[in-house]
Amino acid sequence: MEYGESPKNIQILAKQNANWFKTLSDNKKFYQILSKNKDTKQLNTFLYYLNQVRGAFAWLLLPSFYLVIFIFLIFINSGLALVFTLVYLTTTFLRFWLSNSIAKNLHGKLPVNNFLLAFESSIAYLISNVGPLYLVFHRKGTKYKTER
Repeated sequence: MEYGESPKNIQILAKQNANWFKTLSDNKKFYQILSKNKDTKQLNTFLYYLNQVRGAFAWLLLPSFYLVIFIFLIFINSGLALVFTLVYLTTTFLRFWLSNSIAKNLHGKLPVNNFLLAFESSIAYLISNVGPLYLVFHRKGTKYKTER
C-alpha cells in the first residue's frame, strides 16, 4: 500500500505530507461545522476533534522528540541511550511487522522480506515529520499529487 502512495523523491514526499498535515491540522473547521449540526452527538464530535488534534501533534512532534531524547541520552548515559534505542526499535518494528502481516493475511501479498521492511519502517519513522515541519516553516504551499 505504501509503495503505491510513494512519490519519486523525498522533496515531493515532504510537500505532499505537508498538504496532508494541513488537512489534519485544519480539523477545527470540521469540528465547528459538526458541532452546529443538531443531529450530531456533541460529546462524540468533541472526542473526535481531540483525537485529531492529538494525531496532528504526534505527527509533528514525536519523531523529533525521539531523536532529541536519543541525542540527549548519548551525552548523559550511553547505556540508557542503548536501552532507549532497543525499546524504540522493538516497539516500532513490532507495529510495522504486525501491520504488514495483517496486510498479507487480508490481501495475500507482501514484499519479499517483511522483517527488513519492518526494520526500515522503524528508521523511516524518525523522519516522518519532515512534511509537517515543512508546512510549519513554509506556510504557502503548492498542492502535490502522487505520480501514478
